[in-house]
Amino acid sequence: MNLIAEIGLNHLGSDRLAISIVKSCVKLDIDGVTLQIQPNEYYDGKKNYKKKLKKETYIKISKILKKKKKLFGLALMHEESFREFKNIKFDFIKVLSTAFNNINLIKKIYKKTKTIVSTGVADLNEIKKMAKKFPKVNFIHTSLNNEIKNTNLLAINMLKKNLKNQVSFGLHSNEKEIMLAAIPLQPHSIFFYIKPNKNCYYPDDKHAIQLKELKKMIIKANIVKKSLGDEIKSKKKIPGWVFE
Repeated sequence: MNLIAEIGLNHLGSDRLAISIVKSCVKLDIDGVTLQIQPNEYYDGKKNYKKKLKKETYIKISKILKKKKKLFGLALMHEESFREFKNIKFDFIKVLSTAFNNINLIKKIYKKTKTIVSTGVADLNEIKKMAKKFPKVNFIHTSLNNEIKNTNLLAINMLKKNLKNQVSFGLHSNEKEIMLAAIPLQPHSIFFYIKPNKNCYYPDDKHAIQLKELKKMIIKANIVKKSLGDEIKSKKKIPGWVFE
């Protein structure tokens, strides 16, 4: 099970901050990092996070993650973004929920690299239809709603029963500990947003984990993963402490 930290746009348009966040992540026991790219018209500079990172920054981040043997993913929703970054090596590309029905985009990504599709707006029939076309797609179960009741973790098992594809989980709840509850359902990967320690507005804010809290959360996640065991229930001797 991979733990993937998503920076999204929480670098606030700063190349320096984006690199700093990545360096903080690689010190921890995570498996990968993603950055998000929006269509060019999004980057009008009216907000700090609407400033585009330099392409050289992605290349530098790629080298940092490769050296530490961490995965590097790009999250996007538009063909022009894929074309712009097609010459940079990514371990996977995540298609955002808002582009779930963009079949042309998914086809292009699918031909080139590992493809992960977020299903925040799709129902089971739509997902099954896509799975027939793209049997190697990894589907992320997620909700674009922050309320706990809409997390619907049991949908992970439902998708695993109905699909031959890999099924992952994406955290969008304000209650970050929900990612720990997802671990026993054994999704292929867990995607969760992170943000710097400075308190300000972030595009992915309430459902993002601050860097200063990330180490503690990863430790907890690894404890839960380890506690799952191997499913074997075997006969054991009664330990001495029982009789003390």
